[in-house]
Amino acid sequence: MTEHADQTKHVHIEVNLLAALAKLDGDLQKLVDLVSIGVTGVRKVDEAEYNVSPFTSAQQLHAPLQYAVVKDEYVSWVLRNAFREAIEHVSDFLEQCRIFVTLYGLGSKIISGEELNRIWAEERDAFDRKSFPGKIKWLREKCGATFQFEEHVLTLNQARNCFVHRLGVVSKRDTKDRGVFTIKWHALRIVIIDSVTGEETFMPQSEPTKNPSTVNLRVGPVERDFRIDDRIQLSPEELNYTMWTFHSFALEVLQAIERLEPDANRPQK
Repeated sequence: MTEHADQTKHVHIEVNLLAALAKLDGDLQKLVDLVSIGVTGVRKVDEAEYNVSPFTSAQQLHAPLQYAVVKDEYVSWVLRNAFREAIEHVSDFLEQCRIFVTLYGLGSKIISGEELNRIWAEERDAFDRKSFPGKIKWLREKCGATFQFEEHVLTLNQARNCFVHRLGVVSKRDTKDRGVFTIKWHALRIVIIDSVTGEETFMPQSEPTKNPSTVNLRVGPVERDFRIDDRIQLSPEELNYTMWTFHSFALEVLQAIERLEPDANRPQK
């Protein structure tokens, strides 16, 4: 080491954990915004406008969908695609976390450029070959942590697989030996509480109450079961649950990474 001391370079790298969370939140919000304008816009398209669409002049492979049907189908289609893309953004976030963990693993030790390139390439390639659940497991084990929302995220990824490979129709591959496939969310919901009866309903399904009521925000688990041959159909509210779940999961992953480096800035809720 002494004969090459003049070639030693000290490199200081600042890791901004909050920037990774901000990027993910921005990507997810963009999806919500795109879905919002699409779902709002399609409801304003009347039958005459649909019939004169520029696509009607294209070669028709089959009779076009009826006006009322295509509007409903569009809403389901755009929600499914936003859901699938959200998983891709989370996968990109996991790669960012892998980079953080690799950097923290290097610490302040002296290492040659050749060795650094080798470690970087090997970890990057090995991580890239892992499945979505495998990437989460790798991060969990590297951080020595337990992720409260891992189970939720894994069910959302399984729903994504069902959309991609089976057009959203639930099969035995999804239910396994349980008989049902359960999607789990961590949701922020608005609850209306009747001050007389104590009855609770959630927005936007709630109807006006006869008695005075209070409005609360409630954060907690939400589940939905699907049986074999059921088709997974998501609502706009469930897409919002999905985004909130991913945000909650990302936050706890970054907090686990932050504990690898005591002096890092702790992400705040």
